[in-house]
Amino acid sequence: MLADEIATLTKRLTTDTIPHDYISTLLACRLVPPKKKDNGIRPVGVGECLQRIIGKTIIGLLKEDIIHAVGTLQTCARLESGKEAATHAVRKCFEEDNSECLSLLDADNAFNKLNKVSLENIKRLCPRMYTYLHNSYNTPAMLYLENGNHILSQEGVTQGDNAAMAMYALSTQPLIQALSNETANDEVKQVWYADDSSAVGSLAGVKKW
Repeated sequence: MLADEIATLTKRLTTDTIPHDYISTLLACRLVPPKKKDNGIRPVGVGECLQRIIGKTIIGLLKEDIIHAVGTLQTCARLESGKEAATHAVRKCFEEDNSECLSLLDADNAFNKLNKVSLENIKRLCPRMYTYLHNSYNTPAMLYLENGNHILSQEGVTQGDNAAMAMYALSTQPLIQALSNETANDEVKQVWYADDSSAVGSLAGVKKW
């Protein structure tokens, strides 16, 4: 049955390193350029249905592993009600007497700046997710333009890939942990949703963060 063959392929992609030439067609995307609110362009890769089925299945099966590896400060790892809890937590912290400021940051072009260092971090943080992401991103995928030409996805994750958010969450965990360690004595509280982050505390502490 077709379902059995897809299951076998999914298992191979999560357990074996597969030569890119064998799966290059599966990973290729149609590149579309929706306009952002600031009139910039957001390049979104529209993958094949088969790739999306595989990606959604893997993310669903490994959800707990991803959440455990990422922790509670990066809420884009599909932590249940994470965004709502983060919003209330930041508001509560800001209302405390010793809180002087709240900083809201949006990382510049963040999804497009991940690279192979991210994969090495994920190999240590979440080994069960690593093989699939390695097969997907170790070699540049082809992104096809409207005119039939294509460009290579040299760095970053493909926006539109349903495994992209998990990869980004895992990739930012070392940075988030380093910031927590660096500002622990300053009592700075931080929380993230993908590349949007918030920090609340004293002026000096948040500046250091």
